[in-house]
Amino acid sequence: MRKLFLLFLLFVIPSSFGQNSPIETGDYTAQTKNSESIKFHLLENKKFYLSFLSGTYEQVNDSIFFTIANADLPKFTVGYSKVNSKPKTIKVDLGDSYYYQWTSVYIGLQKDSNSPIVYKPITTYLAKFEESYYEEKKLEFDIEPSGFIYLVEENTTRDSHIEKYAIPEGVSQVLLNYNLSQQGKFNLRGVYNNSTKELIVSEGVTPLVFSKQPLKKLENLEKPTEVFKEKNWTYPGKTPPQPLYNMESDTTAVVDQYVVPDPNFAFKVNIETTLSAALKSVKENPNKFLVVFYDTSITAKKEFDAAVESYQNSVQSYMYNAYNAEYDPAFFYLATDKDKAALKKMGVNESGSIVILNSFGTRLYHFKGKTQENLEYYSLSSLLVEMKELNALAQIDSYIVNKNMAEQEEKRILLYAEKFGKRNYDYVDVATPADITNTTVAPPSKTNTAVPTIEIVTNATAAAAVPVTYDYSLLKEKENIYKFITSKKAFEIRYKQLLEKHKTDQVVDEDLVRIILCQLRSSDNFDFIVFKTQTKFMNTTDYLGLDYILKFYNEIPKIATTEYDYQFQTDYLLETILSALGRQENAQQLDLVLSHYDKLYQIAGFNDKVFKRKLELLKLNQLNANYLSAFEIYFNNYIQEGKSLIESLDSRYNPKFDYNWVDFKNSFANDCNEAAWFVVEKEKNPTTDMLTKALKWSQTSLKIDKDNYYYLDTLAQLYYKNGQQEIAITTEQKAYDLAVVAGDVELIDEYKEVLEKMKKGTY
Repeated sequence: MRKLFLLFLLFVIPSSFGQNSPIETGDYTAQTKNSESIKFHLLENKKFYLSFLSGTYEQVNDSIFFTIANADLPKFTVGYSKVNSKPKTIKVDLGDSYYYQWTSVYIGLQKDSNSPIVYKPITTYLAKFEESYYEEKKLEFDIEPSGFIYLVEENTTRDSHIEKYAIPEGVSQVLLNYNLSQQGKFNLRGVYNNSTKELIVSEGVTPLVFSKQPLKKLENLEKPTEVFKEKNWTYPGKTPPQPLYNMESDTTAVVDQYVVPDPNFAFKVNIETTLSAALKSVKENPNKFLVVFYDTSITAKKEFDAAVESYQNSVQSYMYNAYNAEYDPAFFYLATDKDKAALKKMGVNESGSIVILNSFGTRLYHFKGKTQENLEYYSLSSLLVEMKELNALAQIDSYIVNKNMAEQEEKRILLYAEKFGKRNYDYVDVATPADITNTTVAPPSKTNTAVPTIEIVTNATAAAAVPVTYDYSLLKEKENIYKFITSKKAFEIRYKQLLEKHKTDQVVDEDLVRIILCQLRSSDNFDFIVFKTQTKFMNTTDYLGLDYILKFYNEIPKIATTEYDYQFQTDYLLETILSALGRQENAQQLDLVLSHYDKLYQIAGFNDKVFKRKLELLKLNQLNANYLSAFEIYFNNYIQEGKSLIESLDSRYNPKFDYNWVDFKNSFANDCNEAAWFVVEKEKNPTTDMLTKALKWSQTSLKIDKDNYYYLDTLAQLYYKNGQQEIAITTEQKAYDLAVVAGDVELIDEYKEVLEKMKKGTY
């Protein structure tokens, strides 16, 4: 059963309200700029409750689990404003805010999905406001027109938060708000004591006890004779506080007498007694590592046990209530002389070495080091982050070598690479081959060990197989880093084989969808993560994956998931497909791309965004007749017989997907003008039928925006081409006059020249 809860504060309201009319009691609700609700409860006894946190709770036996409402709201709130013509700059409006709020925020601009992302601190754009550091002001700045904007909240101790937004064509202003509140980040848990009627709620390890009984009244307390405040309070001999970031500090010492209770879960590291048992354990847990400490000294066992105990204590703070695999990434094993032969086959010959293996028994890295220094939670955690990146490559090698690998394991490896593969933006600019059907590649070499039933791949002899190198900053002994050997062609062959096995699927495969969506991305896909190359155009394998996504396009959003939820949303699916089809290098596959646009248009419920992409492609490739024919279909889909223009547009308007009504209307007007102008600009000898249609489109644009001089210029030139010189001159004159009023110097000269040619008959 799920129920609502509220956390509240109790205050006493002063007796005088400063007005004659009594205030009406009851509930009052307000909403902050961050879309958080605050509720005021005014009571009859002139008291009030201020509720600042709400959500739902679920009771499981005596435990209570709280879910904060709106906990997953975006960090940034973004809105757009559009214009008819293409803006030269985009204004970013931060509203009334403080300069200091934005010091940890970065902004990245990307012209299109194939371009690099250019990041800058947002304060770089706000330099002129720096003197007003703590003063609330209207902050705004200009950026260049871009296809995508990235907003980053930097965090130097944990993961930085990044949000990506697509900027539609024609946007002239971005309204941006940064949501600083952390209320939704609380991780509240609770226990109900039925005998005492107490509710114990905690966030971390310090509980707060709520009693169902009234609080006891404290009596016989002395009242202070004076209450006052004093800034920078101190006393003689008091050591002044050390400033933190040049900010004033609270010098009052507080003694916390609360005793932290014992944890509900006791974490213990899994330590095996033999190397073969340790390798078996890690094999059964494919996302974990085996860290082997090779030490033959007399004190090795004592030092190892002490280090393990310290490690367990550090991890325990992250597992107060229950086990969390995220903080338990490795098994540990203390190797001695009896493991000397097995370690030698791994390339490890010296005592005092630390070896890291993956679940396949592949040696990822080894180095000289002391047990106590390296079995320390924070240093080991940092090291294992790079191990995950390296392991992504090592597992790809195993995937290519093992032709009989179970399909579920294949998909796990690919998803592991997608999640943990190294993102290094110094890629090699190499085009993807158009077809790899007949390509063959020899499997990489491997070395076996004598350890029973466990294969340990050393990969020591294939350093020059592929010229792909990675920089691992924490791995100092570079010669001992695993060498990746798989070729891109070998990877594409296996990936294609996986897709072909699923061509006849009748039920969507969730893991396969994730893998395909990763590869369809023009950047940050497997080509980029694994091979450091930038994808150019889609090959036959990419289209095979795309066909799978289109087949289950309307089923994918129904997949129930948490971690990958955003990938399955219809908007994300659509943008991924459009981005893949829209790569400039796909021009050589025009018929294939157009056929997929048509298929997507129908599957996606006749989505206008898809049709517009098709129009842009036809126009770009100068397929004039095809473009005009396609636009006529687009136009007729909007304008319905028996209805006025506004009624027709209103029936197409969907507030869930479109901008506000005015922007939607103006967007359609701009589309009509562009198609009409295409006839003016591209058709030297337009047919009567072509001119008739273009005049209809141009006139429609002016029914929506009658004083738009861009549109008037288009109509005037169409009139002239259609032999209607008198009305053409009148219309061009109006366009010229409006451009003068607007002060559009460039167009004033252009329209003046056109007008003079029309009057002289030399147009």
